Amino acid sequence: MDGARCLRGGPLSARGTVVCEGNRCRIKVTSWTRPARPLADDRVRLRLPDRADAEALHAYASRDGGLDGPWVPLPAGASLASCAAEIDDWLAGWQNQRSSHGPVLVIEAASPARLAGLLALVDRGDGVVELAYGVAPDQRGQGYASHAARLVARWLLRDGLATEVELRIGPDNVASLRAAAAAGFEPAGTVLGRVRATGKTYKTSASSCSRPVRTEGFVHDHAGPSVLLTEDAAC
Repeated sequence: MDGARCLRGGPLSARGTVVCEGNRCRIKVTSWTRPARPLADDRVRLRLPDRADAEALHAYASRDGGLDGPWVPLPAGASLASCAAEIDDWLAGWQNQRSSHGPVLVIEAASPARLAGLLALVDRGDGVVELAYGVAPDQRGQGYASHAARLVARWLLRDGLATEVELRIGPDNVASLRAAAAAGFEPAGTVLGRVRATGKTYKTSASSCSRPVRTEGFVHDHAGPSVLLTEDAAC
């Protein structure tokens, strides 16, 4: 991914375990904690998925262009049962069970209340949590992604579930880069990834945000240059 942005917070309070790969060790989150308070503002509300959301996902999967983005890990024409199974997978992530894509939060438009998108949490180790968001095609352009990213980042940092929150965005994904900037994230370097099936590499931009700080500091990214983060830029 070619654009990453982060937020830094205080000590990590979530239960974790140390995982070592070669000479490098990192802390992996082993216990996700669902939000204790509502994550909402005047534009969006974030909540855990519900089996009732399967109907909305199925409607998008059945519609021409309904999965364009892609914003949800489902194939075009996915059955209602497949949509329900995907939701079960997201909930399994919140229950700290084996999950392919979880934990995931639903981005719900505030008025009228409706499913507008999804936001997944990815443990990158060492207290870093990546947010991966997607908005349904007919709900884009209304600021839902930036509002959701800001709310979730603040929750993770303030509750000590992460010490840094990161977004990884392809360099050509202008809309997502704008959403990241609107949420208060700042560029933090470039991440080089590899497709296992083909061995080909790709780049993504890393952006990060931290709690507001009184003094200027630096956000460091292992794969790229440091970026100055000030109080005004922090989420």
